[in-house]
Amino acid sequence: MKITERTVIVAMFFVALGAGVKLAAAAAAKSDKPERSGIAVVDFKLVEKVGVKDAGQIFAKLLLESFDAKKHELVDRTRLQAMLKPHGLTIAKVADNPDLLKGKKLPGVRYVVVGTVSKPIELTVFAKVIDMTTGEFGRPTTVAAGDVETMKERLAQLAKTISGGTTSLKSGRPK
Repeated sequence: MKITERTVIVAMFFVALGAGVKLAAAAAAKSDKPERSGIAVVDFKLVEKVGVKDAGQIFAKLLLESFDAKKHELVDRTRLQAMLKPHGLTIAKVADNPDLLKGKKLPGVRYVVVGTVSKPIELTVFAKVIDMTTGEFGRPTTVAAGDVETMKERLAQLAKTISGGTTSLKSGRPK
């Protein structure tokens, strides 16, 4: 068999076509997976002493861990602090004044939950979501419990409410 220039060109065409099909299939498979929106929870500000050491940080962590990691990329406080630093912000500053986040872009974070902890009668967490793509605050939500164990359950319910119910978070990363 004599190999001609035409044979080589035809062979290269089919090799390139096969590679293109593989790339297209890989891209299609990747797009079938829904893009997870990044979510972070700032330490909750303590309005008053509630009888639980580091309650703001503990309840924020429990809430973050209650979000569905299949739906959301969970941004822990270490990563969040690193993202805030270039803006001259800290978690504590944002906890005191969530409006400081307005106009800021945090890579990969679509939603930030901010709020407070108090104990007028029961442990109470007041939370609201900031959509980092629009700067808009979602509708505030409050949960209350008589003890820390019950608060864990209420925070899990709150995560479900925030992520799929009342405030209906949209999926996808900020652009």
